[in-house]
Parts: sequence; C-alpha cells; structure tokens
Amino acid sequence: MVIIPPYLSEGDTIGIVCPGGYMPAEKAQTCIQVLMQWGFEVKIGSTVGGRFNYFSGTDEQRLEDLQQMLDDDSVKAVLCARGGYGTGRIIDRLNFKKFCFLIFSAGLKSPHFTLLWLQPLTRVNMKMSTFSH
Repeated sequence: MVIIPPYLSEGDTIGIVCPGGYMPAEKAQTCIQVLMQWGFEVKIGSTVGGRFNYFSGTDEQRLEDLQQMLDDDSVKAVLCARGGYGTGRIIDRLNFKKFCFLIFSAGLKSPHFTLLWLQPLTRVNMKMSTFSH
C-alpha cells in the first residue's frame, strides 16, 4: 500500500541533512533560499557543510543528524541534500519507531512526515518496508 503524506503548507518546516557524502554548505544555499521564498521554514542539519573524509561527518554524526530530523515533531519533511554510499553505513542503525508509529497511528493514510530523497531513498524504502503495524 502506498502511503501518501499530506501536502506541505506555507510555514511548515523542512529539515535538510546530508546522510552520506560531503556537500559544501554554499551549494545548498540556493535550495535553502528558494524554500524560504516559497514560505517554508528551513532547519539545517549539522551535516550540511560538515566533512569527514568524503562523507559529511562521521557515521555517528550523520546518524544523529538524520535521527534528530526524523524525531523532531516540528519537521514536516526531510530533504537529503546529498546521499550516497554513506547512507548505507547508517541505515540499519536508524530508529524508525517514532516515524512508523505516526504513520500507523494515522491509519496508514496520512503520515505527518515526508522524506525527500533521491539516491538513498531506495534503501530507506526497503528498510521501512520491513516494518509492520
């Protein structure tokens, strides 16, 4: 069953993280400015502009940053500015309990949350498909 989240509305908060590869903070600025022009609040994770080798932080830093966004009730969507191989290194350690509870308690119709992700979305979807209510 496909779960369709509610549309984002003006004033909603979008979190931006880099759970994989390094991305310079200045490369995210255009995206941040456009989101703000559209009326969204933007919460920038610590991994945007962070760097550890070719990742946006250590595995622990990237895990903590994404987990905080998933658990933050004020964040209505998470935009992953950069994914890649590093996402696979942390995916099994993410705690989707709160995220999945919100989806299942909404009757599988309208989660409060949207994940906006390109490359690593497949891994996240595969991981989430292992959960049942």
